[in-house]
Amino acid sequence: MIPAEEKYLESIVQKEIKSGDYRNIWVLIEQERGTFSKKSIKVLGKARELANMLGTKVEAICFSQETQGSKELISYGADTVYLIKLKGEINETLEVYKKALEKIVKEKKPEVLLFAHTDLGVSLAGQLSAALKTGAVTEVEDLSLDTVNRLLIQTKSIFNSKQKIEAITPKTKPQIATVKVENLPEPFKDEFRYGSSSMIEIKDLGVLKTEIVGKECIEERKFAEQEVIVCGGLELGEKENFLLLKEFGELIGASVIPSFAASNMFASEEKAFNYVDRKLKPKLLILWGVMGTFENLYWFEPEHVLAVTGKRDNPALKIAELSLVGQVTKILKEIVKLLKTKQFFKKGIVFNLENV
Repeated sequence: MIPAEEKYLESIVQKEIKSGDYRNIWVLIEQERGTFSKKSIKVLGKARELANMLGTKVEAICFSQETQGSKELISYGADTVYLIKLKGEINETLEVYKKALEKIVKEKKPEVLLFAHTDLGVSLAGQLSAALKTGAVTEVEDLSLDTVNRLLIQTKSIFNSKQKIEAITPKTKPQIATVKVENLPEPFKDEFRYGSSSMIEIKDLGVLKTEIVGKECIEERKFAEQEVIVCGGLELGEKENFLLLKEFGELIGASVIPSFAASNMFASEEKAFNYVDRKLKPKLLILWGVMGTFENLYWFEPEHVLAVTGKRDNPALKIAELSLVGQVTKILKEIVKLLKTKQFFKKGIVFNLENV
């Protein structure tokens, strides 16, 4: 990661948490037609394995009033089962689930919060991470631990499984992840395990409002439909160069967006595409001065990748099918000039990058 990105990512962390204030691994248990989801049970089994390594408890949390199911969850590894009962005229909606979990998490402070990778799990993970000011990693394929620092190491694939990365949430708690269960083993069921259950009654969640902004939906759809997307990174250096990249995009009929860090350094008028529950899947992704780090690449699943960079150790070069290594702004100026004069498409032209 280049220094400017390190400085930016450091700045978004409000304060370091005290690890001692947070303990235990929580798993949200979903239900399917009155029975516990098999995906959630698999995640519970993995949580048991991690908790044994950390010397902590596994606590299952479930929106249910049926205490009979607690014994089954305990047999699969839970030490405590929290049954959430919604009192009064509260309809069970995504917003209600989020508000209830936020309230309980703030009170009990788990250090890890795991969801099965489902529509509900992804939605709750994203909304809770924003509400709790912590990180969330989705589509995690495997979980391991840094036991010294009590960090959850989350392994996942990016770029259509072309590259695997490890992600951590080092300075905020809880550490949130949605887990794909295909590679997880069947959990061991111990009918003689001992545990406890308790009912948590939720009475007042405040006024719940949903605001729909039409313009934002249109913008998301526009990007989602693009076949060619150009992403500009911090190597562009300044706003003027990013504007030139937008001109390049117009010339080739592509949408141009900044990386998450670039949007905060010199492209504040532009919106970086960093939605938790949506990815861009263009036929061609052009990474122009973008470091191939998890924060920048997570949002894309392209068919083909072109990388332009001045860093020979840029991780983006490992996943790009075609790369240009040189001074990114000079390469950009030369290509824009050729595109404007229509020289770029003439038969037999040779584009000389030796002095760029």
